[in-house]
Amino acid sequence: MKIYVAAFISVIGFFAVSGEGTIAQERPEPVLVDEHGRLPCDDLLGRLDLYFSELSKDPSSVGVAILSSTRGDKRLAVFRQHFIEAHARDRGFTSNPIKFIRTISGDSLSVQLWRVPAGGQEPSVSNVDSTYGLPDTFEPLMFGVEYIYGDDICPEVEDQPIFAKFLEGNPASRGNIVVRDRSIERARRKADRIRYVFRTKYGITSSRLRFFTRMASRSALMREPIVEYWYLP
Repeated sequence: MKIYVAAFISVIGFFAVSGEGTIAQERPEPVLVDEHGRLPCDDLLGRLDLYFSELSKDPSSVGVAILSSTRGDKRLAVFRQHFIEAHARDRGFTSNPIKFIRTISGDSLSVQLWRVPAGGQEPSVSNVDSTYGLPDTFEPLMFGVEYIYGDDICPEVEDQPIFAKFLEGNPASRGNIVVRDRSIERARRKADRIRYVFRTKYGITSSRLRFFTRMASRSALMREPIVEYWYLP
C-alpha cells in the first residue's frame, strides 16, 4: 500500500511542476499604477513620486513605463522618458528598475506606469517603435533650449543628446543652433565647442549644422535661452 501512495503523490507533483494539471500556479498580473497625458511639471512630479513609492513597497517588482505618441510627436515620448529618468536620479530612487517602451498610437502623448510583481507577465504592448525616425511631412521645430540656471521646478533634461539622436535617426535632416552670450566672440567660441561635441561625440558632421551667434539682449534672470536647437527636416 505504501508503494501506491508514494506513486500517487509523485503523479500529483508532476502535474504541479509541469503545468499539465490544474494545480499549477498562474503568473502574477501587472498592476497599472497611473495613466496620464501631458501635464504641468509640478503635477507630473507628484504622480512620479507616488509611482516610485508604489514600486518601493515591493523591491522585487519592476516598473514598466509605456510611452505612446503619434509618429510626429515622438519627440514628446523621448523627452518624457528622460524626464522620468532625471527625476528618479534626483530622488535617489534605485530600489526598482524601470523599463521604458515607446509605441506609436493616435494620441499626442499617453503614459502608462505599471508595476510588475516578481515573476509576473509584462503588460501587452503593440506598435513598439524605439527608433528616432520622423515622418517626411514633419515641420521645422525648436527641439529644445538651454538656460543658464536650468529649470526652477522640473529636473534637468539635457536637450543636446536628444537633438543629436533625432538628427542621427533622420539622415536628411539638418539643425540650426542659436548661441547667445555676453559678447559675440564668447558666443562664437561656445558655438565652436558645441560643433566639436556634435562631430566627435555624436558623429554629426558640421555640414548638417548651421550656427547663429547672438549677443544676449536680456538679463539671465529674464529667462532668455542661451542655446536653441532647431530641427529642419
